[in-house]
Amino acid sequence: MFVFDDLIDRDLQKDAAAVAERLVYFHNKTPVKGLLPIEQEANAQPWQGESDLPEIDAADLCIETLGSAMAHKGCLIVRNFLDTRSIEPLKIAIDRVMDEDIAAADHASSGEVRPTVFHNPPRNLSVFLPEPDLTWARGFHRDTGSVMTVESAGITEALAEWFSSLGFRDLLEAYLGEPACLSALKWVLRRTKFPIAENGWHQDGAFMGKQINSLNMWMPLDHCGGTSGAPGMDIIPFRFHDIVAAGTDDAVFNWSAGPESIERFQGDQAPVSPVFHPGDIFLFDHLLLHRTQFGHDFSRPRYAIETWFFGERNFPKNQIPMKW
Repeated sequence: MFVFDDLIDRDLQKDAAAVAERLVYFHNKTPVKGLLPIEQEANAQPWQGESDLPEIDAADLCIETLGSAMAHKGCLIVRNFLDTRSIEPLKIAIDRVMDEDIAAADHASSGEVRPTVFHNPPRNLSVFLPEPDLTWARGFHRDTGSVMTVESAGITEALAEWFSSLGFRDLLEAYLGEPACLSALKWVLRRTKFPIAENGWHQDGAFMGKQINSLNMWMPLDHCGGTSGAPGMDIIPFRFHDIVAAGTDDAVFNWSAGPESIERFQGDQAPVSPVFHPGDIFLFDHLLLHRTQFGHDFSRPRYAIETWFFGERNFPKNQIPMKW
């Protein structure tokens, strides 16, 4: 269980040094291409579920169910994966990290920023994400209602420890076929910022690279999606084998696709907007076509943690890999 009070007593210097070491591990490493899960999916068992979007209870999560869902639909909802007693502490921690990140940006020019449990980025972060890229990344996250987890070394270390305790690591590495690593750039704490952009459809591989080894664990911390009042995700549950939606004419970014273009990519598979509950997780890789849910009157923000895991050998260098 994730315990908020345990954060207060963490050693700031020790955590910052630990995160710095996680970054240094990949400093001189070059990705090595290997056989990807998607290249072995022909051997996966057919998905037995009847719904367009695969979902299972946490008790049924295993390499066979994960492999089958990914092979045939590109994603999997796992219900009741987390102890719900962890949810509110995680939301409080996200509020503190995001609020202190904003405050640090406001005071950066005065040189008065002091490390705290909730704002304590490793000193060597700018070595791996040099300026002006670091400033741009921080601004992009603030503008879109998120913050890099690495901005708080204490949260980074606490979550890394917690993830290991969840028993997810062995399954993840069995799926990837190699040890897993984390990402400084794509391990993100989210608190929805309105309004939500309509043309947010994308495949993460459009900017990460196609030939990488990945699995994302998206962890909603609120009842969201559908008509719940808080935005979930719009998803096209289809196993894409290539980047199909990057830089279309009606897109805002060169890695995204506008709404008119989506009709060409979805074929007979209509987008779905599943309902998520606190304690669920959503697993997918860098080829899933998705966006933050759009098109409903939202009355509540949605908190979430997005953690991209990569293969320790076959990783996207541009996403700043970190040792796990």
